[in-house]
Amino acid sequence: MKILLLNNSQAWNLKNYRSFAAILLALFPALFSLGIPILWVSINIDQIQRGFNSELLILTTRTIGLGAIVAFLAMSFSILVSLANRWNKGILIKITTFLSGIGYAIPGTVLAISLLTLTNSKFFIAPIILLIWGYITRFLTISKGTIDSGLERVSPNIDEAAAILGANQSKIIKRIHMPILKGPIFVGTLLVFVDTIKELPITFLLRPFNFDTLSVRIYQYAGDERMAEAILPAIIITILGLIASSTLIPSLENNEN
Repeated sequence: MKILLLNNSQAWNLKNYRSFAAILLALFPALFSLGIPILWVSINIDQIQRGFNSELLILTTRTIGLGAIVAFLAMSFSILVSLANRWNKGILIKITTFLSGIGYAIPGTVLAISLLTLTNSKFFIAPIILLIWGYITRFLTISKGTIDSGLERVSPNIDEAAAILGANQSKIIKRIHMPILKGPIFVGTLLVFVDTIKELPITFLLRPFNFDTLSVRIYQYAGDERMAEAILPAIIITILGLIASSTLIPSLENNEN
């Protein structure tokens, strides 16, 4: 077994028990996080079968759809904010950029309660809009971070050269920025999607009446000590996260290269 160092100039050869210990160490997180639930499911497979019903399909579809909508909107806002901050150094843009990046530092419960105060205003805001608003506010930091990292690879001199040659801002975005940002956009969208489908506090407090998701149903089952019913939605969230994570690996490797 050979482990490459960070500078890729040397390698550390592992033999015999050291190689075996390294393999076990690398497998431990996966075995611990996935092995125990899978073992529990295999032992209680007869109880798990009761959870397969049409309601589970509805919850899964609703969760995936909500995650896709939030990921798309968060990425769209991130592109607008990042590009505006790149071209305009005004104080208003700086304040907007700063505020858009602090949502992830706010606990989901605090953010949800803050948005609930808007329901007491004279302007009616639909609960589903508040829910999506809360998601975007919290996860905009993630999507914006991926866009900012992608734009850092584009020198401002390139924008200036394109402008001198007669290209307007829309052409610069279409022909220069978007081809470079395809990878960051894909990565950021998946990261926001995964965080959205497993977010509980915002969903639990802001969701419309009778609008449950997989994370909310897991919480309800666990509160009632119905672990057999709770494990199946939890496995679905885990599978969705694993699919997204495995899809991210090629993109991350390409970005490093």
